[in-house]
Amino acid sequence: METWLLRRETENLEKVRSSLRMSSLSLSAISCSEPRRSIPEGEAAIVFTDVQGSTTLWEADPDAMDVALVLHNHIMRQCCTEFNGVEIVTEGDAFHLAFHDGVDALKFALKVQKSLHEAPWCEEILLMPDACEDADKFFRGLRVRMGISWGEVKSRRNEVTSQYEYVGLAVNTAKSLENMAHGGQILVSGDLWNEVAHVADSILGSPQVLDLGMHVMLKGILESDGVVAQRVMQVLPSSLAVDYYTLRKKGASKVRGRIFPPIISKRQLSASFHDAPFENNHVAILFVYTSAIEKKVNATETLALLSKFIGTLLSQDFPGGGYQCKNFMLAFRSSTAAVKFGLKLLEEISSGSALLDRTIAGLLQIGVFEGEFTTLECNPATGRCDYFGKVVNRAARVAGAAENGAVYLGMLGHEKPTLECSDVAVEFVCNKALKGVQGEAVLYK
Repeated sequence: METWLLRRETENLEKVRSSLRMSSLSLSAISCSEPRRSIPEGEAAIVFTDVQGSTTLWEADPDAMDVALVLHNHIMRQCCTEFNGVEIVTEGDAFHLAFHDGVDALKFALKVQKSLHEAPWCEEILLMPDACEDADKFFRGLRVRMGISWGEVKSRRNEVTSQYEYVGLAVNTAKSLENMAHGGQILVSGDLWNEVAHVADSILGSPQVLDLGMHVMLKGILESDGVVAQRVMQVLPSSLAVDYYTLRKKGASKVRGRIFPPIISKRQLSASFHDAPFENNHVAILFVYTSAIEKKVNATETLALLSKFIGTLLSQDFPGGGYQCKNFMLAFRSSTAAVKFGLKLLEEISSGSALLDRTIAGLLQIGVFEGEFTTLECNPATGRCDYFGKVVNRAARVAGAAENGAVYLGMLGHEKPTLECSDVAVEFVCNKALKGVQGEAVLYK
């Protein structure tokens, strides 16, 4: 009930906020095609957009492209005005915009993608490879890539053009994200998504979000400016998204929705949603139980550090290692890989190499179970992979039955573990009935 009331109040506040902003726009007659009086200062959401293959399109049919660009620009400026944006610079078909908050920037991007998809493009444009309608009608017309970031920026007037321009890391990040994207794709910095994720359903219209992992990108325009690591999120309107829940069911083959090639980054540092194990609907799930830590005084801080350290360990084995679905739920391609990681985690904490009290290792209960999952989908808040099926519950129950400071592997029936690692000793513990699991489980330490 409290959650429902909070959501209702959030929706009401958003309606009031939008009404006030639109009234302000109509009173001051501010156009998004010219500098606004209230240009965002300090922190802002920065958006860069560009049309995929525009040079080829112009070469193929200048007249058709001229008509298409008028339609494209109309949609961009209409949505910019609707969501209180500021058009900073326009170069050809590329837009640079700023918004007072991240919610408006995301609403703008999502509305633009839907509007472009539904726009009345001329037949000549729809015959071209970079603008044609695909078989399932998820791509149609000009394909616009978008990069969005949030952060501190500085604005100044250009001495030559008298237009406002922005500088700062958020500007460079948004531009890098746009360069990494493909036509029809929206890439958002992880920091920005963290700020708006709580209103994804109530205000943003439940878009699909995918965590694409940590990537290396330039701090500035030049290589000499250095690089920075940034988590990258893909956001799409639900009407254009892939239904992974159906696609990842056993036997499913038809892909419906916008599928993009890997993003064009300098280097990927950690696993993305697409790297989560799914081959043959087989996975090994590892749970880290932390109930003993939760009773301590600084539990919240300790658990946050532990989750971050788990992610760091996984990135050391990327590509080919495990996948962090949730803070303390991981997925691997085999129980061998899962067990080895669990032992490595305990060893690293015990040795003092983590920013954690060494005694924490003795409080963790780690459980592993390998088997078939029913399906998976992307979590609507985190963009991470959520698995469904008996294997998830079984792994959780094994972790709950494990000794503190130990890794347990659960099996069913008379199965025996066949770990592909000679340096790991396996010890039979007991046969045990686990809650919600049919038949006795065999536990090995």
